Amino acid sequence: MPGPRAVQQRAILAYGGPIAAADAFSAWNVPVLIPDRYRVAATVKLLEKRLCSTVSNL
Repeated sequence: MPGPRAVQQRAILAYGGPIAAADAFSAWNVPVLIPDRYRVAATVKLLEKRLCSTVSNL
């Protein structure tokens, strides 16, 4: 399993709410995406937006 540094550099983590994200990854300063509305659809839309902006920056 990759360590926190690998996750910081290569992954986008998206969660449906702030509690799970903060508890799981705040100790390692891993960036997470948390939608305004805590629903699966909102999480997917936020992830899609982030991935599209990441690909266009390459």
